[in-house]
This record gives sequence, structure tokens and C-alpha cells, in this order.
Amino acid sequence: MRIKTGVKNMAILQENDFREREARLKKFWEDNQIYRFEDQAGSPIYSVDTPPPYVSADHLHAGHILSYSQAEFIVRYKRMKGYNVLYPMGFDDNGLPTERYVEKKYNIDKSKITRHEFVKLCLEETKMGSQNYKRLWTDLGISVDWSKTYSTIDPLCQRFSQWSFIELYKKGKAYRKTEPMLWCPFCQTALAQADLEDKEVTSLQGHLLKQEPIKHVTNVHERCGTIVELIPTTQWFIEVLPIKDKLIALGRELNWYPTHMRNMYEDWVNGLKWDWCISRQRYYGVPFPIWFCKECGEIIPAETKNLPIDPTEDCPSIAACPACGGREFIPDNDVMDTWATSSCTPFTIPELIENIDLRKEIFPISLRPQAFEIIRTWIFYSMVKAYYHFGTIPFTNVMISGHGLDEHGRKISKRLGNYIEPEKLLAEYSADAIRYWATGATLGSNHRFNLEDVKKGKHTVNKLWNAAKFCFTYIEHFTPEAGVEYNLELEDKWILHELNNAIRACSDAFERYEYAEVRTVLGEFFWGTFCDYYLEIIKHRATEDSAKFTMFVCLFNTLKLYAPIMPFITEELYQLLYKKHEGIISIHKTQWPEWNTNWIMEEQEYGQMKYLLEEIDAIRKEKKEKGLRYKDVLDTYRLRTEIDTTSLIEKLKIIFSIQKINPTEDNVRASM
Repeated sequence: MRIKTGVKNMAILQENDFREREARLKKFWEDNQIYRFEDQAGSPIYSVDTPPPYVSADHLHAGHILSYSQAEFIVRYKRMKGYNVLYPMGFDDNGLPTERYVEKKYNIDKSKITRHEFVKLCLEETKMGSQNYKRLWTDLGISVDWSKTYSTIDPLCQRFSQWSFIELYKKGKAYRKTEPMLWCPFCQTALAQADLEDKEVTSLQGHLLKQEPIKHVTNVHERCGTIVELIPTTQWFIEVLPIKDKLIALGRELNWYPTHMRNMYEDWVNGLKWDWCISRQRYYGVPFPIWFCKECGEIIPAETKNLPIDPTEDCPSIAACPACGGREFIPDNDVMDTWATSSCTPFTIPELIENIDLRKEIFPISLRPQAFEIIRTWIFYSMVKAYYHFGTIPFTNVMISGHGLDEHGRKISKRLGNYIEPEKLLAEYSADAIRYWATGATLGSNHRFNLEDVKKGKHTVNKLWNAAKFCFTYIEHFTPEAGVEYNLELEDKWILHELNNAIRACSDAFERYEYAEVRTVLGEFFWGTFCDYYLEIIKHRATEDSAKFTMFVCLFNTLKLYAPIMPFITEELYQLLYKKHEGIISIHKTQWPEWNTNWIMEEQEYGQMKYLLEEIDAIRKEKKEKGLRYKDVLDTYRLRTEIDTTSLIEKLKIIFSIQKINPTEDNVRASM
């Protein structure tokens, strides 16, 4: 069967329309399920615990692009390394952020309407929010398997969250207790220690006779900024204080990228003061699968086979209380902390695949990408759940990102209005260009939005296009033959040597999750080495098979190296030339380039090439100083280096249209 990509022939290289290209290739990837996880592949599995974003966000910006692109670079690299990638998408669509968003949008007080009506509004909004995210991620080329999508309020996640709670309750690790609790008077709910942040307060509301300004650091609710209170309430807890040392030890089994982020995790664990309060006095969340006997207060958990359940609508499976025989039951009206559900994602993900035997191979998950500010929540709570349920770590690698900042270093926010809508950026600069900007971030650090960097990304797309146009002129109908030894010239050997170095450097950087290094290496090789030197040097002999072979190899491997960063332009150029040779449907299914011992250049030849490059730089400078164009004739030129090979001197004459080349003054004196 012939796969339709829309790429017809060389004529399309005259029309570099990224909007048309991106729309067409998105459909091509979706129609052919390029990123689908293969249940029967037999390849090693690389699984990702994708951060489920709050779908209540009514604005998307460069910060969202930054955080999700960074994991995406690694995923595409791993896929090309031969892994069967399980890259699901989750949506965190229950919790206080969603409730507050709905109240604000509809200008309602949730306590003034029925619980059913309010939850219905929340579900409607989160559905729209997830659609907005999916549209943006697809436009960006995020290569998730959309058939493996979950939400933290769907039946699967509710079942796992409730199962987790019941299991911990049976083990005595989840308990209910009345004691002074952290309480948000605005949100009217109990809080956990991780829900707090410090804030400087200079005044309080009230009637005062006299007021003097003093600053006081106090705890506030991170969501609304309200000063928290300590009041006695009855809540559900998960025991964490007795296992602090074990959690520290488990944290040291993880591979942290960057490594210093482990310190943030350990500081949090060491500073814990209370067990984890997991109950919230809200409407929209996963219900506790619990009833209480009206007569004696006995706790009646649901049977796991019946999960998920809502105790406000469902009845317990028993007819009488096992403690007193009472026949009336009261449902637990609280819902779980959103982190009590999100912490289950590492062992929810295996359930997204059909092959039961493969599920055991997926846990622990290969990669957890996330931002540094939720180390104390998402990582910590996932560690607690994985230890209690399975006695192990939930994932093996942790990749920590920072925030997206505006050009002035401020965190991007709707309140400040300091962002350009992603849709506008995509329409003007392309997804590849925006992804290029995202690769400039350092792991674990905040990254400023820089429009000039986006523009440079667009220039790189155009540079790839133009370099391909030049190469295609000579190699469109060229097919490298296996076993043929092409008579490579010095510059051919040199560019393959430099390509080899770039392959090794990019591979090493990706293995360390340092995608910013990949961009730097590729920029130096593609812009500087390949385009500025090699293509200029071989223009006079581009019709020779040795030059064709070298262009063919270098361009193909350059596209592969850029593919995780710029998936659209690399796919387009692959479809134009290389697919007919490779027989593989997509560049993103091809094999990642490998270090090649045949491309190592001999030291003596490398030295000669170094001399040649120095002479090229000197000639370019001299022509510029004389106001000559690149192809203008230069009457005479005196060598600056120890080049003594006639063939190289003749090469310089041809490249730069030089009538006569004189030896260096040192060579002249040496011959006297």
C-alpha cells in the first residue's frame, strides 16, 4: 500500500510554506499512527509518566510550550534509538483549581447550588480545557499516543485512587483523626503541609485604633493566598512521618536530571512536620469509598470489586454494620486531595495498554518529567504510594524543568498579560521554530521567552530547506551503492569526521537529558561546518560521486539529529529524498545515527584540512577588505600556512577564483 504524504516531487522545494506543511504532516502522523505504542513490538519499552496539566487553565502560553516540549525531545530521541515508546497524555481535571475557575467564570458560589449541578459545570469545563490542550500539543508536534489518554476524574483513575486508599486503610497506613488542622477559611477546606507557602504580611483586616507597619512571615494557602488557620477538624491522613528515612533512601535510587534537584526532595522530606492530610471539603474530586454506621460510627469501606463508587449515590454491599448491626449508613462527603489521585499515575499508566503481560514490564516508569515546584507534591506523593503498594520506586529517571519567563524575567501569567498566545506564535513562526526556542533552556532552570531565539529557529528551518535544495540538485537521483568505495577527497573525509563527532556529542547529551547541548552542537556543525565550509568547498565538484555520496550521508544524518527538535521540516525533507531509499514510513521511525569508525580521519590529513580552513578564512577576509564578492577574481594571494600540497593549492584557486597563489614568506626564505 502506498502511503500518502502529500510530498510529490522536487517542485515542492520551491514553496517553503510551513503552515501547509505542518497541517499536512500532522494528519499524516495521525492517519498512520506513527507514535502509537505497539503492544506486540518486542522492543525494549520506554515509558513516560506525562505530567497531567490542570485543564482549568483558560489561557495557554510559552510556559506550557516549554515544559512539555522538553520531555518531548527526549521521547523522540528514544523512539529513534529503537525503544517502543509508551507516551500517554493525562489531564488533571479534578481539584480546587478547577472549582475556583468554574466559580469565577460563572460568577457563582458553589455552596448556593447543588453538588450535582456544580460538578456538572466542572466536567463541562474540563472537557473543553482538555480539547484546547490537545489542539495545542498536536500543533506543536508533541508525539504522544492519543489512544493512551486518561484524566484524573475518569473511571480508571477513580478506581485506582479508591483502590489505593482502601489498600492503605487495610494496612493501617491511612487513618481518620480529629486534631488541629491547617484550614483555609476562604476555600473552606483542610490543607496539607505541601499546600502552604510563605508570604510577607504587613496588615490584617479589622478595626484598629492604631497601626504600625511590621512585616510578618506567615503561612498562606498557595492557591488563594489566604492566611491559614489551625482549627480542630476530622480528616483522613496517610502516614509518612515514620518512613522519612526510607523515602530519603528511595530518592537516592532515582536518576535525577539535574542531579542537584535531589537536594530539594531531601530537604522537603527532612522538613516534614505532619502526616499527609488527603481529605478535602470540596465537591469536585474523587470520593472516598467510605460509609459510616449511623449508630456507632464504624467505618465501612467499599469492596474493591465494586470500584469506582460514589458513597453519596451508591450503597454499601453489606446490609448491617459488622460492629453493632445497625442498618443505616452515612456517606463520607469529602473528596480526595488532587495529589492523592495524581500520585497514582505511575501505576495507572500500565493499565492503558491491552497486553497484560507487558504491564509488568512498564513499572517502574522510565521517565517522570516535571517542574521543580512540585517535587514536594507529585514526586513525593508518588514515592509514598509506590513504596506502600509495591515496595519500590515509581520511576527510574526524573527530569526537572523550570518556569517559562517573559523577556524581563517575570513568570508568565494571565494577571500580568506578559505573554504572546501560542496560536499567534505558531501562525507566524512555525512549530519547529518555537520548539527550537524551548531547546535553549537549561534543565531545572527558568527560561526567558526570547522572540529573537524563535526567529533564529525559523531561520534554521529555512537554512535546512535551502541546504537541502542545493544537495537535492545533485543527489535527488543518486543512490549510494553498498560495498562501493568512493574516492573521497580531503574535505569529504573531514566533514564525515566532524559529522561523527556531532553524532557522538548529540547522543551523549540526549542520554544526559541535556537537549540544550544538542542544539549547540547541531548549530555549530550544520551552520558552521557543513553549510559555511563544506558546501562552499565542493560546489565546483558537486557532480562527482564522492561529493554526492558525502552530501547524501551528511544531509540525512543532519536531518535525523534535528528530528527530535524540529519534527516537521525534517519529516518533509526525509519524505522528499530518503524515504524511497530507506523504505521506512517516517523519519521518526528511522534509526538514530551511530558513531562510525570508518569516518575517523587520520591525524596528518586532519592537519592538512586545518591549514586549508585557515587559508579559506584568510581569503574570505582579504576579499571582503578589497570589496570583492565571493566569486570575483583575485589576482594573487600569498599563503598564510604550511600548505605544500599542489592539489590543495589548486583547490583554493578554483574555490575563490584566484589567478596565482604565492608561497608563504617563511617558505620563500627557507628555499633561499
